[in-house]
Amino acid sequence: METNEIQDLLLHMVEMQQPPWNLSLNIPAQDGDYRAQIVVTPDFGDKYKDKDWLKDMYLTRDYTMQQIADMCWVTAATVNSWLVKHGIETRSRGRQAL
Repeated sequence: METNEIQDLLLHMVEMQQPPWNLSLNIPAQDGDYRAQIVVTPDFGDKYKDKDWLKDMYLTRDYTMQQIADMCWVTAATVNSWLVKHGIETRSRGRQAL
């Protein structure tokens, strides 16, 4: 699986619920079924520096700065800094994403 395919899959997961994403699996065994839980936290690296990606995530998809920060393993302040650098208008503090 290519990196872009993995990122697209993770974006789809993001749209389904908030991070971290909990995946539950039933793992069959000879003496019965065992349940395993996997916690997935994506790492989009420095995508927050890309104006088009950041604009899409923040304005089009309506993610909060904190959600974007969690996906990129940075702080919300870092995301805010890049929004400002790119001239992307920020929402008022405390506003909930739709």
